[in-house]
Amino acid sequence: METMTGPLSSLKKCKDEHIRIKVWTRHSHDVRGYCIAFVTLFDKHWNLVLEDVTEVWTRPKRRKVLPVGLGIQQIAPDRKRLVPPPIEVIKKDKKTETCQRHVDQLLIRGEQISHIVVLIPSD
Repeated sequence: METMTGPLSSLKKCKDEHIRIKVWTRHSHDVRGYCIAFVTLFDKHWNLVLEDVTEVWTRPKRRKVLPVGLGIQQIAPDRKRLVPPPIEVIKKDKKTETCQRHVDQLLIRGEQISHIVVLIPSD
């Protein structure tokens, strides 16, 4: 891995020098959103492990409201539960909403990556 050339060498440079990157992710038919983060690990299949991740994506608006009580799950009070990071809706359109969340670590599979941009550090 020390004598890497091509695009993977620039990804290695970002990992070694702790430079932020912007990764656009995709779903089945379009671009889903993007993540801004630091690279922790990567492999030749472009699987990425990122840290200090800010994730922004769009999703369709929910049309129906759940009846009262159906959205809450009953759990035993003595069990500890892993709570996902809070999602903040930052923009609403007619049919979609743009969401954002901050995650400490994230694994992105290589086939879900559309493209990657190295963000120039501002000193």
